Amino acid sequence: KHKDCYAFGFTLTGHDELEPNASSTNERIGMLSYLGLQGFETWVSLEPIITIDKAKYVFDMVCGFVDEIRIGLNSFHKDYTPQEVRDFMTWVDARVEKEDDPVKVVWKQSVLDYIEK
Repeated sequence: KHKDCYAFGFTLTGHDELEPNASSTNERIGMLSYLGLQGFETWVSLEPIITIDKAKYVFDMVCGFVDEIRIGLNSFHKDYTPQEVRDFMTWVDARVEKEDDPVKVVWKQSVLDYIEK
């Protein structure tokens, strides 16, 4: 009755091996898809980014049906350069433009601070 009062989201890294007690990435994405089909607002916190390639994979999996994707970096260990993050941002922009109903992307401060280096 009051679906507009609720939003559901999950944090996703795509690295299930680093989250041994959590539901798998695919299980969480499946639940978000189900909730979206039921009329609820859904979001993903794509963070911390462990690797750019895995972040792209997760982004591709959810881009077509979640309402918002929040993106943040790994604060402790980064296996990517500021330029690789800028390239990822460009990739995200291009990916979002392909959608008929574009997802809202929120870049967390950790990303904005890192690309300034």
